[in-house]
Amino acid sequence: MAPQQDVQVNVIAGRRGVNHGPHLILTSLTCGLRAIVWITVAIPNS
Repeated sequence: MAPQQDVQVNVIAGRRGVNHGPHLILTSLTCGLRAIVWITVAIPNS
């Protein structure tokens, strides 16, 4: 039997930014209240 080899795998996960579509719909449905959350999430990701 062949000797066992150690394998290392590095995975880098990152955020791609804000998905503005759902935020726009929720902001419209909540008469602008969701905009507070949208702005809070969008500013750090810009």
